[in-house]
Amino acid sequence: MLRHEEYMRQKERELNMEKKFNYTDHSEVTDVELSLVEDCAGCPAHMLDIQEINEFLTEYHNHFDDGDGQPSWEQEWKDFGEVNSDEPDYI
Repeated sequence: MLRHEEYMRQKERELNMEKKFNYTDHSEVTDVELSLVEDCAGCPAHMLDIQEINEFLTEYHNHFDDGDGQPSWEQEWKDFGEVNSDEPDYI
C-alpha cells in the first residue's frame, strides 16, 4: 500500500509541476523568486531563459512541498539513497 501512496504522491507532483510556474516574461517573476534563482544559479536571472526559471521554481517548490522550507522525509531518504523497507537485505 505504501508504494501506491508514493506513486500517487509522485503523480500529483508531476501534475503540479506542469502547471505551477508558467511565467512568460522575467518581469512577472517576484523579487523573492528572482533572488532565489540568482542565488542558486550564480548569475543574474535576466541571463537565464524564462523556461529555465519556470523549471527551477517548479522543481524547488515541489521539493519543499509542505510549506515549511524543508524537504519531506521521503524526499530526504530518496536524495540520500535510503530505502524505506521493513524487509532486511539478508536472509
